[in-house]
Amino acid sequence: MISPASRRRDPSMAVICMKQDVDRDAIVEVVDRGLVHARLDGDEVPLEAVRRLPDKAIRLRITKAGMYHASHDPIHLVMCALRTHADLTLLTLLRGLVSPVSFGELCELADRHLFDTYLLGTDTEIPIREMRDLPLFAYARQTARGRTYAANH
Repeated sequence: MISPASRRRDPSMAVICMKQDVDRDAIVEVVDRGLVHARLDGDEVPLEAVRRLPDKAIRLRITKAGMYHASHDPIHLVMCALRTHADLTLLTLLRGLVSPVSFGELCELADRHLFDTYLLGTDTEIPIREMRDLPLFAYARQTARGRTYAANH
């Protein structure tokens, strides 16, 4: 029997799908990558069982590898920050995340069309590289591709 404490600590796959707006396949992928453990009645279940058991039956727990990924991967940090806060200044993305992100890494994410850059206070899109010296005066907004990436990683 699962204790009430583990129910709070280890949410079900159904809850994660709903609250994070992700599909089942995305969760199966992070289980396969070892970033999350899937559990049933307190015991870890193999990947094949994760694919066929009902979402409500499976409890998820982040692994040490998942914690490291969540706190160090620049793409993950930026995409999660933009998912939570729709418009963040480039300065916030450079200095205000759990782990520092470089301007070059931000440029790579923009080049991959994961977010667009706009002049602060406007909807005027501007190339990110023009804002290297003025990161406080530009903000990033996640694109549809960025939302898809964030949902799947």
